[in-house]
Amino acid sequence: MPKLENEQNEITELRKEIEDLKKLLSEHQHLGSDGSKEMNGTTALEGKELTIHGAGAMRGSFAFLPVNVFDGSKEEGQSRRVIANGIVVSGKGTSNEQILNVLFAGKNLTTEQAEKNNNASNQSDFDEANQASLVLAHSPESALSFLYGYRTPFSGGSGLVITGESTITDENAKYVEGQLVGSYITITNSAGSILETYQITANTETEITIDGTWTSSSLTYTYFIFTPLYLGSANYPFYRGYFIGDIRLGNGSSGGSQVIYIKHGTGSPEGAITANIGSLYLDHTGGESTTLYIKESGNGLATGWIAK
Repeated sequence: MPKLENEQNEITELRKEIEDLKKLLSEHQHLGSDGSKEMNGTTALEGKELTIHGAGAMRGSFAFLPVNVFDGSKEEGQSRRVIANGIVVSGKGTSNEQILNVLFAGKNLTTEQAEKNNNASNQSDFDEANQASLVLAHSPESALSFLYGYRTPFSGGSGLVITGESTITDENAKYVEGQLVGSYITITNSAGSILETYQITANTETEITIDGTWTSSSLTYTYFIFTPLYLGSANYPFYRGYFIGDIRLGNGSSGGSQVIYIKHGTGSPEGAITANIGSLYLDHTGGESTTLYIKESGNGLATGWIAK
């Protein structure tokens, strides 16, 4: 009898341990290898200040942001709708340091699939992983800070450029034919400075065609592909824009041949304001036929302004 009682006591203890483990497991339910936890009901986080230690994790050339909110769908292997926000720092401690606040919206794959695709972004399916990002970029070691945005297709790699030709070839790419048309491509030097920017007019799996010809030396360059965002919309326009300096139109470097400006100032721009053909200048002190000037000759020079 004592042996039977001991066995029954052991069974009772085991049952209790199992129930405790079930309770513990329910309180620490994980949805996947990303370590996420599901909490039943509505959870509110309130406070005067929320402090998060940790920045976005770089995996390949892609930054995974620290704060992510999903729409709740959990279908296996399916894209999930997500918004995200967080800090990304590049060149930390150097003269090229940039502190980026990234606001992200789009649909993406599971963490594992997204990491695989974005480590080789030129092999991504942009219908399956589609995103838009708004970035506040601050350079503490310089006088430059920018607010910019882009959407899918967003990609990059290394490609061969031939001077005077209009294609760039990336033998490692696997783009969907025609999927990049309308996006823009930039090539950079070894220091990361942008050399040229053009719109994409066609693409195959490995070759991208631009709306111009390359002027850089025939070499293999790092390239980036991006698609610009709209500011406002037809139904929801901004009421007014405030600009102290000028309005820049076109793409590429500020002094490049593809860029024109709408500028303003006091007095005639002739011999004083450098710009490309097609730029406009407004004179605050102008009179009849000397208030508006159009740059009609002399790309990259301060001459060629004609009063209208």
